[in-house]
Amino acid sequence: MQKEIENAARPGFRSRSLGLKTSLKIKNKINRIKTRNLIGILPGSETPEEYLFYMAHWGHLGYDPQLKGDSIYNGARDNALGVASILEIAEAFSKVDHKRSIVFLALAAEEQGLLGSEYYVQNPILPLRNTIAAFNIDGGNIFGKTKDIAVLGLGNSELDSYVKSVGKEFGKTIVPDPSPEAGGFYRSDHYNFVKAGIPSLYLRHGIIAENGETNIAELSRQWTKEHYHKVSDEYNSQWDLSGAIEEIKILFEIGYRLSNDGNYPKIFAQITFKSFL
Repeated sequence: MQKEIENAARPGFRSRSLGLKTSLKIKNKINRIKTRNLIGILPGSETPEEYLFYMAHWGHLGYDPQLKGDSIYNGARDNALGVASILEIAEAFSKVDHKRSIVFLALAAEEQGLLGSEYYVQNPILPLRNTIAAFNIDGGNIFGKTKDIAVLGLGNSELDSYVKSVGKEFGKTIVPDPSPEAGGFYRSDHYNFVKAGIPSLYLRHGIIAENGETNIAELSRQWTKEHYHKVSDEYNSQWDLSGAIEEIKILFEIGYRLSNDGNYPKIFAQITFKSFL
């Protein structure tokens, strides 16, 4: 069996029958709950019927009834930090003129299968044909500033040119998803907008620390192992939010330019849906 496992890890492997049989029984229990998406709009000064979306999911996993004491999944990084980010961006846009309307969407039930964003796309409050682009924030950078910034789904739309232009001004190298095997592009709310043909942007922190010392890749792996989707995802005063702040500024600047330049970024291709949930 071990030999077969090793063979399966090699390129070109083809499955074959092991001559084994088994049977299993699965019992499902369905609990139905009601929840809400929350939307806010800053009307544009010249073309208010055109919209740019900033979104983040506000819901997490509830609580763990098996745990004693603190059993709440607070989701401080995933995704209270994302919600705080769109609130900061909303405040920034409230102080400047923007020709297009800016929409802020806090989404429910992301952890249950992107259900909040799926519902919105199927029941839009604002016409999808007038939705110019969507920017998603899901889990911010708590490891400090980086020299690079990752675009999940790099090459999917003309929004890449905005990332490259703004990123250059911030001294950033633009890189693709450093962990594509995790399927991150398909596992967050922007993906339902992509399926609807709307150019969407999902940025994540890079892995090259600006200070040249911090091993961000290792810190990220460690955090994921110890805290991702666990009760321990709580705010920590040791977080270095300088990188998150910088990325918020980048996303604001991208949206600000697009809100005023009148461009209509194209999505290059519809991507076949893949489920990694």
